[in-house]
Amino acid sequence: MPPAHLAIHEEAQRAIHGINLIPSPSPILGRLLDALHDPYLDAEKFETLVNKDPALSAKILNIANSAYYGLSAQISTIERAIVVIGIDEVKNICLTVLLSAMFSRSKIHPAFDMGRFWKHSLFVALAVKDMAGKFNITEPETGYVLGLLHDVGRIASATYMHHFFEEVHRLATQKGLKMFQAEKEIGLTHAQIGSWLGKKWALPSLLCTGIKYHHEPEKAQDHIKETLLIHMADTLAYSRSPGSHAVLKEILQKLRISPDLSRELENCTVMWWENVKALWETLN
Repeated sequence: MPPAHLAIHEEAQRAIHGINLIPSPSPILGRLLDALHDPYLDAEKFETLVNKDPALSAKILNIANSAYYGLSAQISTIERAIVVIGIDEVKNICLTVLLSAMFSRSKIHPAFDMGRFWKHSLFVALAVKDMAGKFNITEPETGYVLGLLHDVGRIASATYMHHFFEEVHRLATQKGLKMFQAEKEIGLTHAQIGSWLGKKWALPSLLCTGIKYHHEPEKAQDHIKETLLIHMADTLAYSRSPGSHAVLKEILQKLRISPDLSRELENCTVMWWENVKALWETLN
């Protein structure tokens, strides 16, 4: 590894492990992430948890009453939201709101497109959620979180590792590379950064694995199907790119799912992007 790239690599590691640099999840967000494997977080406990944060509660109700859900009756309490749209949907709203609030816009590198990032993350979250249920690979709620977090290393680097982000951006522009390809030339990727962050936050191994290998699922030693699912959703987000259809069919074969479903999934991208648009408008 060239000395300049080594210095950037070390700088990024220091940033990730810095005690006060990258924030830990809020208590509510941490509890929600823990709840992925907590069968005892029932609706009543969850409602109590959310109601401790009035701003979060208001945002949840705003989204629950938005065109995204298209409900005819007004929802005025978290309890009612849980009954009408379901506890898993309300959890997903919470996770989306809390994660997007973690990274300050004022600290983001000016070359980073925050809107594009979150729209892509929401697309992958919605796609993984639907495919997780359709193919019976993991719980849809877990799939949503996997999708939402898969690129967390990208926004972390753009917020807290400006030197690294600038070098990646310069290299990608200069050589006409994709950002991930430029990262690999430097010897450090947003996927690695995301997995370090996942360990710092003590996320479940399923999430850490999915984040680390979503571009290279063949390297995953466990949670292979879930990682392939994220890779497939990521591919579908760019379904008009050259070669994406062939990649999609290959992923389906690895999951032992008929590759003939590739066209059906590509057709679903229109619906997922429409849902992203509706949800994004409500979030902002």
